[in-house]
Amino acid sequence: MRAILKENNKLVQSYFMINYYNYKDYFPLFDNPIISAVLLFVVAISTYTGKNKLVKLIKNQDKLKSLEKMRNQLILFSLDYNYNMLTILIYYFS
Repeated sequence: MRAILKENNKLVQSYFMINYYNYKDYFPLFDNPIISAVLLFVVAISTYTGKNKLVKLIKNQDKLKSLEKMRNQLILFSLDYNYNMLTILIYYFS
């Protein structure tokens, strides 16, 4: 059983390493540390502002006219937040 698990672990590691090197070729900009730092700073600022938008939305929910409007704003916020998280993942895995 341990031999099978070790073999599976090697397969998984090799799969991720192959994908890592294939993926890295698409983002040569991330090899430059200055550009990487600037992009990480931009992602951090946009995530912070997105969080503040959600806090304001929750504080002002009694002022909203309808639940539909609040739902639409939450959907837009979650899309923005997911995009920021995806950008962070691309940064760290490249």
